Amino acid sequence: MRDQDAAESLPFTLNETHYLILSRIESEQERNFYESETVRQQWSAEQLQRFYDYDLFGRYAISCDKDALMKTAIIEN
Repeated sequence: MRDQDAAESLPFTLNETHYLILSRIESEQERNFYESETVRQQWSAEQLQRFYDYDLFGRYAISCDKDALMKTAIIEN
């Protein structure tokens, strides 16, 4: 197995920078949202910070079309 294949088969994990960003989020519900989306979407720490700055959680909470919002957010950020 090539090194790249081995790396691609490993599960995505959060690094220290991810945890630093998440630790600054006061709301447990909001923090859980960003943590789960980061793992699910495999966001880098930079992407996580951008989505937090974009207030993706707030936009997601009030959105009627959550799938479209996620696609738009990823394209814009």
